[in-house]
Formats: sequence, structure tokens, C-alpha cells
Amino acid sequence: MMMLSGLFILHSASVICATSVEDCYADEESFLQYHSQGKSPCNYALQGYCGPWWIGQCAEVPFRMGQMSGAFYKNVTTPPPPTGGDAINNYIVIGGQDVVYLPGQPLPSVQEIVGWMSRSNADNLNVDMSGFLDGDYASAKNLADGIRSFKPKAKVQMTLQADADFTSAAAVANSFDTVGIMLYNISMTAPGFSIPEVNPTSGKTYALLQQLIQAGVPNHKIVLGMTTNGLEGYMVDFFKSLAQTQGFAGLMFWEIQRLPSTIPVSCIINFPESCGRSPSPPPPSACHSTCAPQSNLSGECCDLTSTTPLGSCFEMGPESCCGGDGLSPYFCLPTSVTAPVVSLLQDASATIEEVLLQDSKATDVLQAYCGAAWLTSCSLVPNGIQQLVGAYAKSIDTPPARAGGMASDNSIVIGGEGVEGTLPTSTTLIGWMEDSNADNIVFDMEGVLRGNFLEAAGIADAIKVGKPASKSQATCLATTYGDAAVFLSSFDLFNIMLYADEMTGSGFSIPENDPKSGETYAWIKKWTDAGIPANKIVLGMTTAGLEGYMVDFFKSLVATEGFAGISFWKIGQLSDTGIPVSCITDAAKSCGSSPSPTPPSPDFCSSKCSGASPAAGQCCEKSSTTTYGSCYIKGQEGCCGGTGFPPYYCQLVPSPTPGPVPTPPSPPPSPTPPSIYSWEQSPEGMTNNGGTYNLDVAGPQLCEGNWGNACCCSRGYLIQGPDSVACKFKAIPSLTIEGIENTEVEVSIFSYGHIFPAEIAELNPELDCSAVKNGPSTCACGLCYAIYNPANKKYGVILGVDEAANYNEMGRDQYLEMIADGGGTDGTRFPFMWKPIPCPGQPPYTHG
Repeated sequence: MMMLSGLFILHSASVICATSVEDCYADEESFLQYHSQGKSPCNYALQGYCGPWWIGQCAEVPFRMGQMSGAFYKNVTTPPPPTGGDAINNYIVIGGQDVVYLPGQPLPSVQEIVGWMSRSNADNLNVDMSGFLDGDYASAKNLADGIRSFKPKAKVQMTLQADADFTSAAAVANSFDTVGIMLYNISMTAPGFSIPEVNPTSGKTYALLQQLIQAGVPNHKIVLGMTTNGLEGYMVDFFKSLAQTQGFAGLMFWEIQRLPSTIPVSCIINFPESCGRSPSPPPPSACHSTCAPQSNLSGECCDLTSTTPLGSCFEMGPESCCGGDGLSPYFCLPTSVTAPVVSLLQDASATIEEVLLQDSKATDVLQAYCGAAWLTSCSLVPNGIQQLVGAYAKSIDTPPARAGGMASDNSIVIGGEGVEGTLPTSTTLIGWMEDSNADNIVFDMEGVLRGNFLEAAGIADAIKVGKPASKSQATCLATTYGDAAVFLSSFDLFNIMLYADEMTGSGFSIPENDPKSGETYAWIKKWTDAGIPANKIVLGMTTAGLEGYMVDFFKSLVATEGFAGISFWKIGQLSDTGIPVSCITDAAKSCGSSPSPTPPSPDFCSSKCSGASPAAGQCCEKSSTTTYGSCYIKGQEGCCGGTGFPPYYCQLVPSPTPGPVPTPPSPPPSPTPPSIYSWEQSPEGMTNNGGTYNLDVAGPQLCEGNWGNACCCSRGYLIQGPDSVACKFKAIPSLTIEGIENTEVEVSIFSYGHIFPAEIAELNPELDCSAVKNGPSTCACGLCYAIYNPANKKYGVILGVDEAANYNEMGRDQYLEMIADGGGTDGTRFPFMWKPIPCPGQPPYTHG
């Protein structure tokens, strides 16, 4: 059975836990101490499996759990995706059911796996003994020993199916820190498994566990595995008691995302809490939501912590405990909602336009992020929109800029992608709020926070002590609704980022004819279904890929379903969309429908599903529809029946040749836009501190076709293989380029590295960034740029093989020590100039 999404609870090898469940219950001081650190009183580690979308992305692993990342693809040479959080808690997974190696394809070497661990932000390894290993315990042992020769502090786990050869496993157990055993099949009580509730040790599952122990694997190494299919609370309590009383290493859960609603995640995370009963919510201190007049329970409090005559709102959900079905008309409404708004909410037949015209105050909250120039200067935020000002610098110690307007409308932003460091104290943040003309604070749960709602909530609560009138907001990835629901009382608002690089793609879609049928609305429903009231949710948009009908749809949700409002990322680029600001600030004004994608020409289709696709021969342009559905909604791979992983089905086709036509003389090449090819000063500088992208390290992987990261898999213009431009790049002796003074210079220093920023690539008319795999962010994959060190007048050339979010990454880890004359090898930045150039052997910005 393949290892999929799961959760581990492991004893730390260096900690001796209490000898009974009662000891953990009684040790309240220890419990509070460890709980504040995201641990249980017995110092258990928490881990969850993640990987491709069909397993569960690493961002979906519940809060306070380390992450075990696996590719779980048929070809074992496919590297795992990156994890978040601290590397010391994370593992990559090698193997699994159906994971094999292709004929003639060498197995990953220890060095390659160590490289995967580094790129995946994981210090540790999990070896699944099914799949390509298939009981080859000697190879597994050699792999574990080899990993430790490179990474002495790495932890290595061996995971077994229940029918594995326990004797052979026990013979190599000393080479592993832990041994996981899957004590289930399709369900917890599948044939061969049973856990009687009255006497669980009398069942078949416990007997299987005893066989592993009798084979010689010690208790302290064994992780007890469960699946959430058929799982009951008493089973979790039984396994927890075994870990506690018999010294097992911990618990492992298969498909934690499908944990039954009767078993809260909190009873797994917090050892003293029993999973055999649902927790009683704390009594409400005030009632913020009440059942509406149209409900039979009019006036009853329906906060998440309340209980109505129908039952617990914590267990049933606020709508259900008012007698609602989760659909309009809505029964659980904010206490402050007025009668006219209630009557509007009852009108489920109103169109979007009618709703907007009926309620000129449909959008109560309008926000825009601002601060850095690349984002939007706060002075450019339109009137009537609240300003969320952040520094967005790599160091979190950088205070944000000053916002305009009224301080009561403004917030400072802490965190965000790429922001690292130690979180400032609440006293420091209150000072920043005053300096930035902001009474409120937003916690961006990316970057330094990494989904750590517990720490953010603690700071938010402390700020409210110092500034009682302040409001706090958490800006969250769409996948984190389960974690956010635990901290309802600490945050006034939750802003959901309902987009990736653009409004559509990467799991988000808003079909124009039926917006609620798309993936974006499904994410919104997951938040409300998790028990988070709509009036605490801000719907986040980005101006990239934004169309007028999308704004109207979000505005209608605010008006009809009671959401708090809308926020905008990069509102300074709103003019590029053709959407007027007035239709955003005036809730009664429609932003209008944007034109539908242009249908493909009947005479020629630029992309078609390959012969290996279930939709072979059908057009898969973005504007096409195949037998699998709309390529605009499902994506070009999805409408060919693909999964987004190799083999790729949607392929470019050559332009048609109508017949023998005299070939006219080639016109002289058009002058390249000077904004593209002129030398630019890097705003961040470059460092030299490693070797991942060196020619002799990355080159062989590119030639073999197994280079794996954000530029892998034919994304952008990066083609791999022995005949590719990327492969031949490693053997180029020299290249003549146009230098900084418009004179020809010969360059002999080369390296692979991060790509130059996507927004520069998008300016080049010879590039079609909308058509590349994975979208514009990888457009410059496989393209080259020259670099120049003004201090010593040395040049180099870089071929981009890894995605970069901004200039800061472009100038990081390029490892060209020679252009720095030995300087910069300690990570110190030095200034450099750069400009895009064609790669050797490659026409300007075309596939190699």
C-alpha cells in the first residue's frame, strides 16, 4: 500500500515520557509548557504526509505537524516537492506502492537523495519498503547508512506493511531511528484487522503488532499506523495508551484530511484530550451571532461556542444549530445585521446586478496591500480603501512604511512570503503601528509565520491588551481553514488568498456563466463549513488575471452571504485590467463582464492532446473545450485527461504549411526593445556561497533529464536531455557577448542559477509567457542572462534552471566565485549588472 497523506506522533528519542496516561493528565504545568510550543506534554513530534495534489499539498498539513514529502510517482527518480516550516522536523519519502524505476534508469544515488532533502527543506528520510524496494532490506539499510555518512544528524524511518517480513525488518532495525507499521488495509477493520471496543488487546490488530515485537523490533522504535477510513475515537485512544504505557514511538494516521468529524484534530495533537468524546466548547463571553427571524430558533445565540435546542454549534456548525441547511436563506447572522439586510439575504433569486443595486453598502470592508514599490505605494491606494502596509523585506526587523488616511482604517502587515527572522514583540509592533499611522495589525501566515497560528494568536492577544481598540487579521492560504478555525477568538478577520500567481489556475477557477461551480467558491465553502462565520472572512483577490465579472461575483457574496469584504493584492496594477476603481468602491456599480476567451481558429490549433491522451487529437488551447471539459477551467493538461505530472498530454503543434510557396527573403531582425537588452543594475546584489548550480553538479542532471525543481518538466523554455541547450551549456568554452560599453567581450565563466524575474520576460514580444507550463512565473526557465561585476570588470553567463520570485532570489546562490575574485564566498552580497541574452546555440528566447 502506498504511503499517502498521514500524520505521525513520535516520541523524541531523548525524552523519557510518563509511564501512564494518568501521569500525562496530571502534569498540567508540563502540558501547558509543551502545548505553548506546539507539542504534547510527552514531547511527541507531529508529522503529516504531503506531496502531489492527489495526496495533499504540504500547505494542507495541519498546524504543529512536521511534514513528510513524497513524489509518490511511478518513476522513483521524480524528486519530492518542497516542504514548509523547519527542516529539522521534515522528512522526504522514498518508495511506496507502485513506485518503481524505469528500465535503464539508474536509481537515485545517496548524493542525489541528500540533494533532494536539501531542496525539499527536510533534514530526514522515510524509506517505504513497498514499491521499488519490495522487501529489499539490505538496500534499505545501505541507504540509511549512506544518508548518515553525509548527514550525521538525519533521522531515518523504515515503514512496513502489515504483511511484511518482520524478521528481515528486525535484522536491520538498528540502522533506523523508527519503524512504522501500517495496522490497517482499506479500513481499520478490513479482513485481518480488528480492534474490539470493550477489550481492544484481544483483537487481530494487536496480535499483528505483537508479531513485529516478537520478531525483534523494540517498542521504542515502532510507530503505530492507522487510517481514517473506519476510524473511531476509542481506537485513537487505544493506540495513544499503547504509546504511553508500552513505550511505542507514536502514532501514524493515513489520510488525515479525511479525519471523521467526530474526532477533532486537537485530541490527536493534545495527548490528555480523549478522542472518544467530542470536546465541550467553552461558554461564550458574548453573543456575536444569532439565529435570524426566519429561523424557528429566532434570537438564539449561534456562535461557534454556543448550544441551541438543536445541538452544539461547535459540532453541527452555526447554520445547522439554527435549523439551516447551509444554503440561502441563511439563519445564523451577525447580531448587528439590520432588518433590511436580512430581507436582502432572504432573496435568493436576485441576480448579481440586482443585489448590487439593492444594497449600496454590500462591501463593508475594502482593503489593499501596500508598502514596497513593486507591490503598490500606499499613496497610490484609491480613496475609500483601507491600507494594509507591510515592509515585505527579507528581514522581519524592517519596520513598515507609513500609511495615509485614518489610522483606524489602516493595518501594518507582519510576515509574508520570503520574510524571515524572529517575530518582534507585541511592544515593538505597537510602536510600529503608531509610527505607520495604523491602529490594527495583519499577520500574513506565510514566510516567518509558516502557518503558526498559535504564535500569531498569542501576539494578537497581547496587542489587544496594549491597544484594546485594535483589530487583528490573519491572511491565510486557502488550504488552512482547519487551523484557522481553532483560533476564532484571537482574530477579528481572516483574509483568504483566493488566488495563486493569478486569479485562475493552480486550484482556482471562477467560471463566468456559473461562478459557484468553480474551484474558488469550493475553497470559500470549506472555510464556512469549518465553522468560521462569513462575517469574519475577507475574500482576497489579485489584479493578475482579474476580470470584472469576478469582482461582481465577490461583491455579490458579500451582499448575499454576509462575508466581511474584499481585499486586493497589487491594486496599483488595476489599470492593466480595464476595471475602474469606481466599481470597486461603489458597491452598487457593476464592474461588468469581461469578454470570454476567444475561440480557437477553426483552421489551425496551436496545441493538441497527444496520441497518448484519452482526448487524442483534440485542441487543448486555453480557449478550447474537449470531451474532458473546458481547458480554460480545467487547465490545458486537465482537459486532455492529464494530472499535471508526466507524461504531459497537451503538446504544441507546428504551424501549418499551406503548400509550396516561394520563400521571401528574410527581413532584417527587428530591433530588440532596449528595456529588455540594456544592462540593468541589480537592486539586491549577488552572493556566492555554494555549489548546487555549478556546471559539474547541475549539468549532468540536466543532460540525464532528471533535474527537478520549479523549472522541471519542460516548464518555461527549459528542455532537458543530452541534445538540449541546457545540457550543452555545461561544456561551452567561451562566448562572445556585447559588453557594458557596447563592445564585444569574450566570456568564459558560466553557471546555472535562478531565472531572471518573470515580469522582465513578459516584456519580450518573442516570448509567450501565458502558454508555458506552470504559468508566467516559470517563463524565463531555460533562458540566459549575462552578469557583470563593476569592481573587477569580469563577466559571466547564467542559464536559469530554478524559479525566482524576485530580484533578491535572482542574485542568490549563483556561485560564480570567480567574478567576485574570491569575495562574496561567505554570503556577503556584491553589486552586479545583468541583461537577458540568447543562450549559446539557442535562437533568442525559443525552445532549445
